[in-house]
Amino acid sequence: MADPLKTALVAVMGSDLDEFTVGIACDLVKPHKGTVRLVYVIEVARQLALDAEIPFESARGEKILVQMEKIAKSRKCKVEGEILQARSLGPAVVEEASLRRA
Repeated sequence: MADPLKTALVAVMGSDLDEFTVGIACDLVKPHKGTVRLVYVIEVARQLALDAEIPFESARGEKILVQMEKIAKSRKCKVEGEILQARSLGPAVVEEASLRRA
């Protein structure tokens, strides 16, 4: 028997699909009392330090995470949001999913 899905990772970007994707993730984890982990990844240019402050992107990420957290909570779903900074979106999401066992 497969392990129940306890954590779903959703990378949000401010697109029209974010709300739909968060809804699907909630539907997947709710029966198992799981958690949806939202991540917004800021892609940092190579000429900048990986931990460089990027105020505009950070503010945008916070706004998107707050909106998506509200949607998940309205569906009575446990949710956690986080902003990550990385050189590339794809590997950052894969690494986060692996770390969180999502």
